[in-house]
Amino acid sequence: GDAAISFTTADIPQAFSCFSYRFSGKRFLVCDLQGVLDVNSSPPCFELTDPVIHYRSRTDRRGVFGRTDRGPKGIDNFYKTHQCTELCRALMKEWINPKVELRRRRN
Repeated sequence: GDAAISFTTADIPQAFSCFSYRFSGKRFLVCDLQGVLDVNSSPPCFELTDPVIHYRSRTDRRGVFGRTDRGPKGIDNFYKTHQCTELCRALMKEWINPKVELRRRRN
C-alpha cells in the first residue's frame, strides 16, 4: 500500500494552494490563506479564510477575482517561494483526484 506521509499543519495552506493550481488545469491559484485548526470538530477541520485567487486567463482578462488577482504574475510569485512538500505530492495522486473519478463515472 501507500506509505504514510509526514507533514505539519503549517504545510496545509501551501499544499492546498499548490493543489488548487494543478487541479484547475493551471488556471487558478488560491493562496494567501489564513487559517486555524479546529481540533474540537470531528474529524479535526482546518478552517481557511481570506483567500486570494490569481487567474491565468486564456483571453488576457485581468482582475477577474478582484483587486488582489494578479493573474500570471501572482501565480509566478507564489511558485518562486513555494517548495512542494510530501503533502503537495500526495494531493496530486490519482486516488485523491476527483477529476479522475468524474471521468470514470461519465464513461
